[in-house]
Amino acid sequence: MDPITIANLGGPYVDAVPADNPDTDLDADNGNLALEIVAQVSQTVERARCLFVTTAVAAPTTVLAADVSNVSNWGSGTAQKPVVTKTAVGRYTLTYAATYVDGLGDTETVAFTLPWCQAWGADATDDLYARVLSIASNVITVVVQSPRGTDADNGSVTGNTINVSLGLR
Repeated sequence: MDPITIANLGGPYVDAVPADNPDTDLDADNGNLALEIVAQVSQTVERARCLFVTTAVAAPTTVLAADVSNVSNWGSGTAQKPVVTKTAVGRYTLTYAATYVDGLGDTETVAFTLPWCQAWGADATDDLYARVLSIASNVITVVVQSPRGTDADNGSVTGNTINVSLGLR
């Protein structure tokens, strides 16, 4: 979903006649407020948030779907998950579908901007780090390191897998 303004929603509206019954009729001022709130939220909220678990399997390989979770504006089911591919030690590419059909039946383009990324694990002794290397519309490339500066799939001290969280706007 692209960021929108109240104008994209047809507003602001003006009452043709005063609302007869405030319990059943929506006054234009109240409707405009609701539309403006929706428009403002579309400007700032994350479009998707993904979590995946690293794998020690040699690249190239696909991270198991069970090790990927996702919530997004267009759904949180299996069909909305990105495919997470390990391309090298500590290097992962997340590929979301290029489009999706929204609740109104319209096709929306997936085009992310402003990603954030973090790594975390089960043991505080591991020095974990992750960052986004590139983003191209619906494809995000991430590097995972442990310790910082050394690409890795497992924690530098414990050898545990690493959880990687991404927020995508």
